Amino acid sequence: MSYEEYINYLIRTKDNNKITSKNHIELQKIKRKKAIHTLDKYKIIFSYNEYNHSDHFQFDIEIEMVRKKGTPIPVHQFLEEHNMNNSSLKTEFSVYFKLLEYAIQKELEPIFTHKGRFEDHYSWKKEFQNLGLPSSSFEEDVAVKLHNYQKGLHYDH
Repeated sequence: MSYEEYINYLIRTKDNNKITSKNHIELQKIKRKKAIHTLDKYKIIFSYNEYNHSDHFQFDIEIEMVRKKGTPIPVHQFLEEHNMNNSSLKTEFSVYFKLLEYAIQKELEPIFTHKGRFEDHYSWKKEFQNLGLPSSSFEEDVAVKLHNYQKGLHYDH
């Protein structure tokens, strides 16, 4: 068998469908997305993994190119120029978290957007259960606000 065929065999083995041990294989189809984020006078072209519902999902942010006023510059030059009297590691983390925030907004926020429909109740309830949050938290954070939204009462928080 080829490597791929063997993995496929392991995934589909009937004993593998029963969780009998902590060892298991998870098959993920990973798609990359490209995005552009503006930071001061720079345009950062980067890519990340499209969100999937795996417990082991990672965004995997990768800067592909930086442009300063339209001209490509090396990433290390951008980090040096954007440093603003911080340590280089602090600058790198700052840029990474800005790009991660952007990816989260594009990939995850639409999933949790409140549309004021009754079916939103079930989506949110399932997410709270998946995260192991108490039902009282669901009632306070979602059910009451959804009920008020349906009555036409808007809320600020």
